[in-house]
This record gives sequence, structure tokens and C-alpha cells, in this order.
Amino acid sequence: MASTDLEQLGLLDGQATGVINGVAFSIGLLSVVVGCSLMILTFIPNRGDFSIGLVFVLFFMAFPLSIWTMILKILRSQRFGDPFIDGVFRPFRPRKHRNLPIENLPIWAFVALVILWIVCLLNCYFVMNRHDLAGQPSYNSISHQYTADNHGTIIFLSQAQYRRAVSAQNRLFLSGAVGFTALTVAATLDEIVRRHRSSYVRRNPMLAKRNKLNTST
Repeated sequence: MASTDLEQLGLLDGQATGVINGVAFSIGLLSVVVGCSLMILTFIPNRGDFSIGLVFVLFFMAFPLSIWTMILKILRSQRFGDPFIDGVFRPFRPRKHRNLPIENLPIWAFVALVILWIVCLLNCYFVMNRHDLAGQPSYNSISHQYTADNHGTIIFLSQAQYRRAVSAQNRLFLSGAVGFTALTVAATLDEIVRRHRSSYVRRNPMLAKRNKLNTST
């Protein structure tokens, strides 16, 4: 997976971009770890019916992280000196071989990404094709009734059915959140590897001096 095309990439070589990329990687990695942990809980009886609040946080967090992935993709499509990098809005020349910025990923990271995506897709498939999630599950604290709203059709559930429905719902949303956030983790890790290898990256002067001293010793 290693790429030898380490040319000058303009905005991506800046210090500010490196900081933003590092923050996105840290948030994304934490989200994936938390999401996978919660996903495992949904397979344990009476453990996966937790509040969907945290699930929604992880789910909606995937959107801004995905935007950063798209920004990386766009900036990778630029050649140094192209109008877009100079601040002029003009059509740029995309590289045919860069559909997603993961060409510098270690092979183990690429394999982990593929496995994680397969797991998430299988989760979504089994949730949608089983009867555990008949609709949007809800609990009425006044009447003490468990129901599922299937596009306006109210289905009454037992407590056990309600718990399975909540677990399936959490698993469905977590699979989407983890899958798309994992793409951001892969893209940002790829950018970290590229920045480490590239001689065009504008680094912090103090860190560059320290690395030079460590190399010479």
C-alpha cells in the first residue's frame, strides 16, 4: 500500500493542516473504539438496550469527520501551483489513481478497515432482515406499554421484545457511525504517514531541529 509519489501538495504540507488532521485522527479513533465497544454490548442479552443518546453523538460525529475526509481527497487531487492552491477558484486536475487517500496505509491498517466494514455491513444486513426491529421502539412511562412505530402502525411489544428492538436499533446506528468514522481514521492515518515521509512538509522548527539531532546521534 505504500506510495512513492511524495510530491509537494501545497496546503496539505502546512503545519495548520497537520494539526487539524491530527485532531481529526484522535477524535475519529476514539469514536471508533467507543463505538465498537458499544456495538459488542448490543450482542449481550439485556446489555444493549442503553440510551440511544450516546449512539446519536457518535453517529452525528461521523458527518464532520467525513467532511475532513472529503477535504483530504480534494487536496490530494491538487498539484503544487495549481490555481486552487493559489486561492483562485478554478477547475483543478484530478488524479485518476486517487479516489480515496489511503495509498500510504500499512497493509495491516487496510486489512483492519476492510474487516471492520464487512462487520458493519453484516450488522446492517441482519438487523434489516430480522424481526427484532419492527419499528421505532418506545416506552410509555404512564401506561407502561412498550411499542414500536412502523411508519404510523403501532405494534405492541413485550419487555423482552422491546429490549431486543432497542439493541438492534443501537447496533444499526453504531454500524453506520463506526463504518464511516473508520474511513476518516484510515484517511487521516494515511496523511500522517505521508507527512512523516515527505520532505515537503512544513514542520515545527523546534521539532525539526530535535529530530535532526536525534538522527545525527
